[in-house]
Amino acid sequence: MRDAQGRKVFLILDNLRVHHSRKVSAWVAERKAHIELFFLPAYAPELNPDE
Repeated sequence: MRDAQGRKVFLILDNLRVHHSRKVSAWVAERKAHIELFFLPAYAPELNPDE
């Protein structure tokens, strides 16, 4: 994130429980102007041609 100073960071995350924890949510909320989270679907083989 230090390299992205002045630019918005888009994080693509899986649905691991810790990514939805209160601590992570609070951390992201403090930085919402600079970070946006996108969560991958739990299972979507149509999005992965190898499956």
